[in-house]
Amino acid sequence: LCSDRHAAFWSQSRCDCYRATASVIRYHGLLCEGRRRDARRDRTALAGGTVMLTEDVTHYVELHRSLGFKFKLQACLLRHFARFAESRDDCAVRSETVLAWAAEAPSATQCRSRLLVVRRFARFMQAEDAHHEIPPADAFGRPKRKRRRPHIYTPDDIRSLLHAAAQLTPRGSLRPATYETLFSLLVSTELRIS
Repeated sequence: LCSDRHAAFWSQSRCDCYRATASVIRYHGLLCEGRRRDARRDRTALAGGTVMLTEDVTHYVELHRSLGFKFKLQACLLRHFARFAESRDDCAVRSETVLAWAAEAPSATQCRSRLLVVRRFARFMQAEDAHHEIPPADAFGRPKRKRRRPHIYTPDDIRSLLHAAAQLTPRGSLRPATYETLFSLLVSTELRIS
């Protein structure tokens, strides 16, 4: 009797270790190969079962949110782009449409930002459907970042900094010695904290 109970336990546990676990991802359908063969009944579709760009954007946003991203601004921009593209009867991302939509932004920075958001979406969609075009990243130029001129400390500045670090409170604790050592190492190795 005891051996039967142990045999049942071991056969049950052995089977469980080979059994596939249930999916914990809420939107696992988004990750399946060939996920959309035809349009859903409640969605607008073109002839031939091609899904509209709005639905692709919705799935893309849902996927990013299920992964923990807030994805608020990107979702808004992508929905706006999808409406713009569908008004031009596009069912896939086209470079010409992306550039026309991004050019409507009020500033060069916003044009570039719009372009990059849709470009990431296009790269994602092209993996599933080769009809999607990836627009060039530098269509609106590269951003020019102003670099601040670095401050070069003189030997007197370094001495006064090390002296001030050694005077930190509480006296006799590890804090003054730690900062004095840290600054000394940074000066001697010519490294910086960034």
